[in-house]
Amino acid sequence: MDDEKHSHSLSVQNLSASYGGTGILRNLSLTVHSGEIACLTGPNGSGKSTLLSLLSGIVPDTLRIDSADTMPSFDGTPILSLGRKRAALHIAYMIQDEQSAWNYTARDIVLTGRYAHTANGIYSSHDYDVADGVIAAMGLEALADRRIFSMSGGEVQKIRIARALAQEPDMLLLD
Repeated sequence: MDDEKHSHSLSVQNLSASYGGTGILRNLSLTVHSGEIACLTGPNGSGKSTLLSLLSGIVPDTLRIDSADTMPSFDGTPILSLGRKRAALHIAYMIQDEQSAWNYTARDIVLTGRYAHTANGIYSSHDYDVADGVIAAMGLEALADRRIFSMSGGEVQKIRIARALAQEPDMLLLD
């Protein structure tokens, strides 16, 4: 990674949030810089997935942010003010268990990681090159033209990771 990649940060200060009056995050503060590896641990229902969603710019409909000294931010800019597509230029978020409703090929799914880089949702030849490059780098060429519904759970996870890497984010959040 170059120095520019190491200069980015995700942070939040004294965040408290709840679902239906039940506190899920209490006075949480966190700063993570590009190039660092951080691990969130805790029991089921303790807010790990909720925090990752917030850090990626996704606010669950039923979540109420009770207080925060600073909202989740990327390089000091509140993530929610960036908009989802612009935030995705910097932050890739792989949710815990994604179910696909469409039987796309692995290549098609990896290519969707490039969406934030598109103009009006139209993929460029560079986007296709990046997707194919990630597929090759991960040794997934044999899966590239297979339909997602024909793959094992482990193969699908590899394709999801490839999609996140094709996004070329500054930060990668894995739930």
